[in-house]
Amino acid sequence: FSVPGLGPLESHLCVTWDSSSGASAFFMNGRKSVAKIYKKGHTTRPEGKVLLGQDPDSYVGEFDAKQSFVGEISDLNMWDYVLSDTTIKDMASGKRVTTGNIFDWESTRKALRVGKGSVSIKSLVFSTETDTNYVEMTPLKPLSLSAFTLCMRVATELSGEREVILFAYRTREYDELNVWRELDGRLSFYLAGDGIFFDVPGLGPLESHLCVTWDSSSGASAFFMNGRKSVAKIFKKGHTTHPKGKVLLGQDPDSYVGGFDAKQCFIGEISDVNMWDYVLSDTTIKDMASGKRVTKGNVFDWESTHLDIHGVVDVVKREL
Repeated sequence: FSVPGLGPLESHLCVTWDSSSGASAFFMNGRKSVAKIYKKGHTTRPEGKVLLGQDPDSYVGEFDAKQSFVGEISDLNMWDYVLSDTTIKDMASGKRVTTGNIFDWESTRKALRVGKGSVSIKSLVFSTETDTNYVEMTPLKPLSLSAFTLCMRVATELSGEREVILFAYRTREYDELNVWRELDGRLSFYLAGDGIFFDVPGLGPLESHLCVTWDSSSGASAFFMNGRKSVAKIFKKGHTTHPKGKVLLGQDPDSYVGGFDAKQCFIGEISDVNMWDYVLSDTTIKDMASGKRVTKGNVFDWESTHLDIHGVVDVVKREL
């Protein structure tokens, strides 16, 4: 996992794994890495020893001083299931949560359940660079849009000068609405072939909550990164997107559901993709970024939207 390194200032570190899906991730100070699929179907064996400070090459022996831990460790807890993202974020901020049922640092013996208010959602993991892996989303209404808010949670380890498609809507005639990470790391969206670019903090291996808004009547458009709004820009005043197209995650179609380029595909994790046919308030977007539930999308509602998987895309369950 390519995540920010440990250092002299204390970090809150978590790692999660679920055998049923193979989904695994690191959390650094409450922020989640891109998920990776690992050891699906595996189960660890009992009757061993757990150590801090040394790595045993035999049963409680054959230590190597060059691999030993030097520093400070505290608040080590372990559960036999995957905690929700919100619970891990609460722990990182210093809040007390239900104690671990395998290891409880405070030596309590309480049973743990997922915290109240958490919501189970699906998450899409694109693991390889291909021109075949994508997901088609079925909208709740035609995408004849004179305004929209599009939000998602996204993490990727892709770096350097590489285009990355984040969302693609195309009719038989045009690319109606595309959202990109550009070669230089800027974020952009395109309407009917024309694009507008935003110099905002880049996407990375720790999950970001990303929203883009646009209103045809004023032309006002903006990106939101983790609840924080970019400068507004005026774009395509008076424009309306056309219906009867296809919405894809993972690939950019240069023709109608075809003409994919592996060098533009998405690799990483995408979840919680929601869309409204109007501009949400700044406060509502900030609430979403913090994990609060808001009014469901009326174009795409991630909790109910049908996903048609093409190629190899892993669908894993997670708790917000």
